[in-house]
Amino acid sequence: MFPPSGVYSDTYDQDMVIIRTRLQWILLLAFLTFLCTIPLYAPEAWVRFIIMIFITIIAVQGLSILTGYCGQINVGQSAFMMVGAFTSGLLTYLADWNFWLALPCAGILAALTGVIFGLPTARVKEIYLALTTLAAQFILLWVGFYQTPKRMGSTGFRAPAPAIGDFVFDTYQEYFYFALFFCILFVFIAKSIVRSGLGRAFVAIRDNDIAAEAMGINIYYYKLVAFAICTFFAGIAGALMTHYLHWVHA
Repeated sequence: MFPPSGVYSDTYDQDMVIIRTRLQWILLLAFLTFLCTIPLYAPEAWVRFIIMIFITIIAVQGLSILTGYCGQINVGQSAFMMVGAFTSGLLTYLADWNFWLALPCAGILAALTGVIFGLPTARVKEIYLALTTLAAQFILLWVGFYQTPKRMGSTGFRAPAPAIGDFVFDTYQEYFYFALFFCILFVFIAKSIVRSGLGRAFVAIRDNDIAAEAMGINIYYYKLVAFAICTFFAGIAGALMTHYLHWVHA
């Protein structure tokens, strides 16, 4: 984000600040206030639609890091969301895990799956990269359709609503604020990643991978890290979606 006209940076710390002026702070607070009041007056259909937008933003932030900053293509992001959804759903339904334990496991397993498929994709480019991630889409969907435990049934299984103590997010108004919190959190995490040394390495690979390698950047390693981050975000988004819908099915 470029600073407003007339705002200059004298130090690196100033340059790293995202919100620089009082007007920007006012606009941000006004926008957040508007978001927080939406469930008070908006129709139910709109609120439910916005919840799905919040969850989708998390998955898209992962794609932004992988494709926008690292220059790698991933057309199988929805399949990695499915990995996160099934992981969290199975852990909470079969193993009776707490949602807050199942959620990071969903992201981690999706990231590990992404690294497995990223091992060959990190060495190819352009159309071949798209084809390999498309293969991940078909393979993971096949696993979801045909390798689900038989006792789950052919139509899927129920995922419980998340809770904090005795407070359960089982209405769409409550889940709106729940999804909003995670959306803001992961947007902040994504922004922090791309403004770090890791993010600068991604940009160097995207702009010119040969020059990046000449500068000592391990291209293969950083591409795998980008895949892991991207699919971790997808796994979290998938888990949040399945506990919002209260149902898991490929």
